[in-house]
Amino acid sequence: MFRSSLRSGALTCGCVLASALGSTASAQLLNHKDLSASIAITIAQTAIETCKANGYAVSATVVGRNGEIIVCAATIPARIL
Repeated sequence: MFRSSLRSGALTCGCVLASALGSTASAQLLNHKDLSASIAITIAQTAIETCKANGYAVSATVVGRNGEIIVCAATIPARIL
């Protein structure tokens, strides 16, 4: 009788543990969104225009999640040309 209840308890514990691990694994999946090229261009242009209005000559680079360059833009002041 003791062995039967021990097996039953171990089986129940195993099932509970398996279901807990299964739900934890699915809860760890992440959804992410990436920038489109048009949004990245808008970000770079807005940054450059804002800095230019404040008297700064800058370049802007928008990178993706893995560090890949999506947009690279620059302004060159007329006095440097």
